[in-house]
Amino acid sequence: MLMVMRLMVMFLVPMIMIFFLDGVMFVIVRGAVAAVGVVMAMLEFMGMGVLMVVHMAVLLLTMLVRMFVVMLVLVGVHVLVGVRALRHTASLEFEMLGRATFYCI
Repeated sequence: MLMVMRLMVMFLVPMIMIFFLDGVMFVIVRGAVAAVGVVMAMLEFMGMGVLMVVHMAVLLLTMLVRMFVVMLVLVGVHVLVGVRALRHTASLEFEMLGRATFYCI
């Protein structure tokens, strides 16, 4: 039961963190894109149609940055959780081995 709970925590915590971070990044990026969009619309209204391409490039760039940051966080959290789990499992195995050896002696 404890092992099941530990596994659930191991997988749920990173997922919740990732969804939260993704949401925060989404809000920040959307805000930035909206601000850029307003500026672009004002400039376009003034007669600078070339900036529509720049607007699309900024949109694409912010999307790529968001994906990159989320992937970085995802990989980082899973590596950290994996290392901790491995270390914990290894220490348990060594402890069991030590006890078994002690009982044999």
